[in-house]
Amino acid sequence: MADNEKKMRIPPNSKESEMMVLGCMLTSVNALNIGADSLDDSDFYYTEHQTIYTVLKEAYRADKPADIHLIGEELKRRERLDAVGGISYLTTLAQYAGTSAFIEEYINLVREKSILRQMIGAAQTIERVALEEPADVLAALDSAQSHFFNISQENQQNLGLALKDLLTGLKAESKLPYLKELQARQQRYQEKGPEDAGITGLPTHFIDLDKMLNGFNTSNLMILAARPAMGKCVVGDTLILDPETGALVQIKEMVANRTGTVATLNPNWKLQKTTPAAYVADGIKPTFKITTALGKEIEATAVHPLLTVKGWKRLEELKVGDRIALPRKLPYFGKKEWPDYQLKILAYFIADGGLTNTVPGFTNTNPKIVEDFKEAAHAFGPISIRKNEGGGRAPTYSTSLNREPLRELKQRFSQAAKSLSRFQKKTMSQVASSLGLCGTNHYPWASGENAPSYSAAIALEETFPELPSFTEAVRENPITVFLRKCGIMGKNAHQKFLPSILFELKKENLSLFINRLFSCDGTAYVAICGGNPFAVIAYSSVSKTLIKQVQHLLLRFGILSKIRKKQATANSKTFSSFELEIHGREDLIRFCEEIGIHGKEKAVESVLQRALATPSGWSKDTMPLETWDLILAKKADRSWPSLFKAKGLAAPSNLHARKRSIRRDTLSRIAHVLDDPELMQLASSDVYWDRITEITPTGEKEVFDLCVPETHNFVAGDMIVHNTALALNIAENICFRNHVPVGVFSLEMSASQLLHRVICSQSEVESDKIQTGSLNGSEYQRIVAAVNNMQKHVMIIDDQPGLKITDLRARARRMKESHGVGFIVIDYLQLLSGSGNMRSVENRQIEISEISRMLKNLAREINVPILCLAQLSRKVEERQGHRPMMSDLRESGSLEQDSDVVMFLLRREYYDPYDKPGLAELIVAKNRHGGVGSVNLAFRKEIAQFANYTPIHGQAEVGKKNKEAFSAFSPED
Repeated sequence: MADNEKKMRIPPNSKESEMMVLGCMLTSVNALNIGADSLDDSDFYYTEHQTIYTVLKEAYRADKPADIHLIGEELKRRERLDAVGGISYLTTLAQYAGTSAFIEEYINLVREKSILRQMIGAAQTIERVALEEPADVLAALDSAQSHFFNISQENQQNLGLALKDLLTGLKAESKLPYLKELQARQQRYQEKGPEDAGITGLPTHFIDLDKMLNGFNTSNLMILAARPAMGKCVVGDTLILDPETGALVQIKEMVANRTGTVATLNPNWKLQKTTPAAYVADGIKPTFKITTALGKEIEATAVHPLLTVKGWKRLEELKVGDRIALPRKLPYFGKKEWPDYQLKILAYFIADGGLTNTVPGFTNTNPKIVEDFKEAAHAFGPISIRKNEGGGRAPTYSTSLNREPLRELKQRFSQAAKSLSRFQKKTMSQVASSLGLCGTNHYPWASGENAPSYSAAIALEETFPELPSFTEAVRENPITVFLRKCGIMGKNAHQKFLPSILFELKKENLSLFINRLFSCDGTAYVAICGGNPFAVIAYSSVSKTLIKQVQHLLLRFGILSKIRKKQATANSKTFSSFELEIHGREDLIRFCEEIGIHGKEKAVESVLQRALATPSGWSKDTMPLETWDLILAKKADRSWPSLFKAKGLAAPSNLHARKRSIRRDTLSRIAHVLDDPELMQLASSDVYWDRITEITPTGEKEVFDLCVPETHNFVAGDMIVHNTALALNIAENICFRNHVPVGVFSLEMSASQLLHRVICSQSEVESDKIQTGSLNGSEYQRIVAAVNNMQKHVMIIDDQPGLKITDLRARARRMKESHGVGFIVIDYLQLLSGSGNMRSVENRQIEISEISRMLKNLAREINVPILCLAQLSRKVEERQGHRPMMSDLRESGSLEQDSDVVMFLLRREYYDPYDKPGLAELIVAKNRHGGVGSVNLAFRKEIAQFANYTPIHGQAEVGKKNKEAFSAFSPED
């Protein structure tokens, strides 16, 4: 009994069968071919057998001979020969081998034992998960089902089908004998006529497309590809620089006003101005915040792309440590101009001003700065400046209107009033009435005892222009009025910010403003670190908003700076403080020469001299490590010495390929040696490659996007981001017109968002009207009718994000079994994950190939057509005419091979709003069972609906409810 229990604990295996297989592979080329194609190393139970099989399979793949001696030498080279038992064991295997004619039988024995072990492993995993009592039981059930489904799929063998079985219908996909299927086609032709009889699959109700494809046929995998354009947005308060005006505008305001310009990065890596072609409000979505080493921040959706040296990557694909593109300069200034005294006063009060009292005060101890402050203050008019000091604190200079001239003015007014006959003839009440004042208020003015209020002074001046005016003498402190107009009066140090109007000023204005700002809270110094001198210019504040705004202004001068967060203590309270630091050689030189710091000229000169003495090669301004891949690909087999010699240059001795990040000047030299304009553009780009330091979720927020023609990117929050729109699918017609249950896997949009789009299309009511509720009676009735009609049909929406292909396959099978779905849509391919095996994890193209292969198998297994949306790469943007090609399928893997139909959607108005607006072209690039070509469709953007295109009228056949709808789910607008 004990022996039986012990024997049951040993996983199923057959050592003899494994030895037979390996022995045959060592002694027979035919057996080697069959064994390498039929098994995997995990199918072997014994470790030494796994090692030997791996070497045999690699020899087969490399088309190399494999015998005892050669395999033994390879194992010896890998230091694995002793581990497998040495040459003697290989000899034993060769002697143990049976006849190679029975190799397939031996393989079956090994595979069957492997399947049993996999079943045991799956059962143990399921048991462990169940005992842990997971919160999501249905997800655990999906996972359990996928374990066994994966085992069955990985071990399916197609040994071929006999022609007889296909003709009799025994193994045919239709399950009908061939002649009966042919008779059914004849009958359909007689009933429907030549126009409709050719549609053997599900009609899409797009006439030209149905003729070309014969409808959507069962077991077909169809790919609909377009440029990625849906859901990749930034949050509403993201600031966009308008390079025409210099203004910083929130993207939600730009979208609401549908106007403005943006900065964009062109294909030559240079910034330029452009105007968005479309402005998109894309609803509320989960967002994430990316923070970089320089302190830059941006909030966007998980699928929003950011630029890396190897192209655009979605936020969800990035990780801490990755480097992304930021503009190294934003050389755009406004056209407005302020007088110098206003700029100085604003800078001084933002930096060292006390603005929470009635009278604004300025605190500073530098005599040169104080004198400059007084001069600027007096330029506002008769300003009185009072110095307040005591208690060991730095002196504060309070500014108020100078009231000294008022005493003499009151006497002059009194004398003039007495000599003015029309003033004296009136009674007190009449004078007051004429000024809209109380009856006795004018008497103190006439006697010289008091002065009128500012409003009364204005009334007096208008009624009695002959009398001396009190207006200037009694007006409110003009500095207070100015600061209030700027929006900073009453703000404490933590609340201070730069007024929005400031960003629209000329370059000379901003230079002066920053100069005075740094004179108070800025510093410049040269220090020693590790025996080496280094220079720093910095600015400190407890206001994060202010620090980020100053960082942006410096970027307009081409000065890169880094934000460092610190903890400060005052009055026994700890709070966050921020310091803006400038370190780079070129940045320090530019600051000293173009901006400077008033009152700290000697310190600035020391920094300038230190920066000029710093070697130009020393810099943190380097390229990402991945740049070496581009360099070495262009270098090919050529050696560095030969390349440099050809240019008459000495080859550097410190080119650490793939080990160190390359400096821009070094990349420029390499580009010159290689005569490569692409590398030269990269070296001289307007881009700084900053490192990601943090990625954090920030909850669900309203997001917005801009569609930028040609370049398809824009600068937002001082980062370069990508723009997007929507793509399309055709599930509505099949569900609501053919009465066929449809399954939709929406990996990007939620079920509620998808429902909203379907209702817009079916009711033909604009999305904005439904979202805001601004509907008239007719529109409401159309929505009610659409909802009632939709409830009569079956459309199953699975909006679980991040699905693996194995999970999707299990869910699709359940949809088929539970709801009888006859058509499946997947939105979209690039959001699917592979099964998780090592090869697919390491190579995305292999993973996509695995996904496409499994989708094709799924279509055949459940016998329904599957339409899978996919993305096109950026290559299509660079091509004249933007016409997609097969090679544009992003991470295509074997998509072209596995799919039965490949379609591309081209809307020219996406690139140029004036190029054929309302017209879309559906390009059928592959059709396994028929011809290829293109189909014209009409597009109604306001309801995201496609319809048959009528060339005579140049518009869609619309107006009738649900007529020819081709409705948008995702990814292209």
